[in-house]
Amino acid sequence: MEQINMHQHEESQDDNYGMFVAKYMNPEIYRAAKAGDISGFKRAIEDTEASPFNQVSPQEDTVLHIAAYSGHVLLVGLILTHRIDLSSKKNSNGNLPIHAAASSGHLSTVKSLLGFQQRDGEEWRVSALKEVNKNEETALHVALKNHHEKVAEFLFELCPCASSYPNKEGKSPLYMAAEAGFLDLVKLMTAETVEVVVTDNSMSSSETRSVVHAALRGRNIAILKKEPKLTCLKDEDGTTALSCAILAGNLEGVHHLLEKFSVTSYPRDGSGNFPIHVASSEGRVDVIREILQRCPDAMELLGKQGRNILHVAAKNSKVGVVNYILKPPELGKLLNQIDEDGNTPLHLAAIDGHNRSVHALAWDKLSFQIVLISNTIALYNSTIAAVNLFRSQFADTKLVTGALNISGPLLGVSLIMMSVAFMTGVYLEVSDLD
Repeated sequence: MEQINMHQHEESQDDNYGMFVAKYMNPEIYRAAKAGDISGFKRAIEDTEASPFNQVSPQEDTVLHIAAYSGHVLLVGLILTHRIDLSSKKNSNGNLPIHAAASSGHLSTVKSLLGFQQRDGEEWRVSALKEVNKNEETALHVALKNHHEKVAEFLFELCPCASSYPNKEGKSPLYMAAEAGFLDLVKLMTAETVEVVVTDNSMSSSETRSVVHAALRGRNIAILKKEPKLTCLKDEDGTTALSCAILAGNLEGVHHLLEKFSVTSYPRDGSGNFPIHVASSEGRVDVIREILQRCPDAMELLGKQGRNILHVAAKNSKVGVVNYILKPPELGKLLNQIDEDGNTPLHLAAIDGHNRSVHALAWDKLSFQIVLISNTIALYNSTIAAVNLFRSQFADTKLVTGALNISGPLLGVSLIMMSVAFMTGVYLEVSDLD
């Protein structure tokens, strides 16, 4: 059997170009392309029997991919002079050299790849910018994914229509630009309008993605400040801007929306709930507190299945929210409200087996009853004792002694009941600190 040398190159038929390509790239050529060593690359060309332009790396990157990714604009120009067809060669991930240059943010290399003279000129450039990899990403997607704003802006100006192409995740470049907080690019893409809902037809059903939701998920609120009309938009699931900010944990966005647009607390989202219900399901006491400070009547909002915020907290075992709601007297009335199925918050917590929520809700009801009964007993006993003692002052010594014998135990019971009510109240206050 013939021994195979480590650097000997096996050749296979390239389906795309009908040429023979080497299975492994010569190490000297790889190093020269990676380092941008033009003289070393030229020497490698002269010293290598197999053409370096037909060789690929294990990821099927050509020398043009490697030079473009590394940003070696002069070497890119040299390679294109010899083999301009490599600009249309994809690697194993479906990336063109323009994808490689865009991913690393080398604007000069991007310009060199797209500016080099092609037979079809402008038509080829637009076609290359529409080309997608295995993740269905154009070069514009890749630039935004890696937060290269200048490269993305340049690519968009060459091919504006690419801004609406969705990738596998259903995200268009417009959505990604908003998510990254590139306000100028978003305004450029939307042509200074606020009609910023993009339809992603590649998904299982026709869905929409709102740029404002992308910005909130990316924790960027500059777009909201510049374009306040965006706050009324909902995403593909009907999620409102405020609900989106709550779900994303974007407290800055929540505060901005509540401060400038408190009315965003009232629109119902696609699931039938309001933002305050979303905050309750997420256990966000701070958000609930701020919503109620600005919109106190939001406590009365009933979401899906006629449930209040205590129903939602109990069902999702958010004990912190449960304790917070039970503390103020004006919120305590939510405890006994029933939903469309006739369930109180305690019923929902018990049905789903949330023991801590059950304990908090049941103890609150029991505590209320203990305080009420204890204070009632103390009131009646002390009243009877007081009346008895008052009447005895007009009687003889024997009746006074009898009145004292009766009033003493009654006052003792009153003191005990008052102590029980007081300690129950202290326990409730301390438990709320957990």
